[in-house]
Amino acid sequence: MYPFHQHFLLCLGFFLYVPASVTAIVHLVRRGEMASRVTQVLAGGAALCHTSLLALRAVECGAFPVLTALESLLLFLVLVTVLVLFLGRRFRLPTVVSFSVPLITAISAGSFLLVRPPAELPEAHPLLLASHVSLTVISYVAFTLGFVTGAMYLAQARQLKSHRPGPLLWLLPPLEVTEAISVRTIAAGWLMLSLGIALGALGLYLGREKLPADAPWHADPKIVWTGLTWVVYTGIVLIHFLPRFRGLRWALVGVLGFGFLIFTYFGAHFLGSGFHRY
Repeated sequence: MYPFHQHFLLCLGFFLYVPASVTAIVHLVRRGEMASRVTQVLAGGAALCHTSLLALRAVECGAFPVLTALESLLLFLVLVTVLVLFLGRRFRLPTVVSFSVPLITAISAGSFLLVRPPAELPEAHPLLLASHVSLTVISYVAFTLGFVTGAMYLAQARQLKSHRPGPLLWLLPPLEVTEAISVRTIAAGWLMLSLGIALGALGLYLGREKLPADAPWHADPKIVWTGLTWVVYTGIVLIHFLPRFRGLRWALVGVLGFGFLIFTYFGAHFLGSGFHRY
């Protein structure tokens, strides 16, 4: 299992995300600027803890730390947190941070379900493996931002239709901006996922002789569910070209697609066994 100090960093990161979620909700409900700043500081601290854990794992295994499901999830948490913090500061969109942090906290809680003995470095193609996992994780980061902006679109559209706008309405960017961000991030995520799958297929072909005979690649749940995720997001990208699936319907489809992504990510680790450990 992981050493105590690595477990400590894992737990500390999560317990920094929890109060960050509370202050994020306060910011959304009461439009408190101080709550927004505290959220960003706490989320940044949590990302720093998880970055430190990944750095320790890199030193320990002598390679990019993506050898287990936990490590790939931590990489995702770090990247998505850094991205939303950057967007919040660079483009003055603190609402993106406040919408994202509770979701990041919930996903971070799932990391405790993936704590397993560290894996050893594969004998062949470690760079290809790292590239495959990294691109896939980056695609999930983009899909997450697409989900967040889609949820923001739905929340704003609901308030506009109610004719009784609350404080949240004044924190959100225009609907056109929110939809544009959602469309571009989901399209970028689809491209990254496609490249990640292509590299994974290449690595699978090059290492086909090392695969166990009793575990064919097409029976690996991670491959099956990732393939289904690619199909779902391919459909989401394509339907945006249909005029009737823009605006509110596009946002709803993007939110549902992300729900499928979360199910497949965690479900693939518990609904079967395969040669994937990450």
